[in-house]
Amino acid sequence: MTTIRLRSRNPLDPPSGDLEDLAEHIRDLDSSYDVQIESGEPPRVGVSMVEVVECYVPWTVVSAAALRILEALLIDWLRKRFEKVPERPKSVVIYGPDERVLETVSLSGPDEEPQIEVPDRG
Repeated sequence: MTTIRLRSRNPLDPPSGDLEDLAEHIRDLDSSYDVQIESGEPPRVGVSMVEVVECYVPWTVVSAAALRILEALLIDWLRKRFEKVPERPKSVVIYGPDERVLETVSLSGPDEEPQIEVPDRG
């Protein structure tokens, strides 16, 4: 079974319970996915202006097609988050199994184009 982990960078924002909807959508992609929601320690500093969710995928090699499918699902979920928390930008950081960033997907508003950042591996 493939395990995908989700975690709020600040477990209070969005709360882990709000990640369950995202977890269900990922499970719907493939019934063999075990999606786990983890809780972390609240940050020791002030509140971030951006809601950040971390998504850890176990694949050593992530195909471009698989990443685009997951990315589209995450963008849709981020857009829906604006219904609950409209005033703050949203972001999802996708990590590989070595916990290196594969890409970061950000939205500054529900109707804005997503910004996708891929780290330079060179």
